[in-house]
Amino acid sequence: MKYGYYIQAAFYLDGMKALGLGDHQDFVFVFQQRDYPHKVYATTICDETIEIGRKAYRLALKTYATMLERYGADVPWPAYPDRVHCRSYPDIQMHAPSIDYGFMPTR
Repeated sequence: MKYGYYIQAAFYLDGMKALGLGDHQDFVFVFQQRDYPHKVYATTICDETIEIGRKAYRLALKTYATMLERYGADVPWPAYPDRVHCRSYPDIQMHAPSIDYGFMPTR
């Protein structure tokens, strides 16, 4: 998830299909350890995760097309909104430390 391999797999699978190279179902990643003993590991990504990757790359392409249409290719695009934004963190309570004010340690 950290490196977006699921997005890469979905993008490549769809690209191969669009180029008429077949409707492949699996995309195999082969990893090799950098350090000795340089073991090799092969894995695929399950269909449900490929579908999430597909949605992610399609959203990225839509965003790119929108920005290209709005600002063109000859000027820098804005990276941040031009107004103050109030960010909400609905799950903050889940991560906040719990404090029990009813407990006082005794010596």
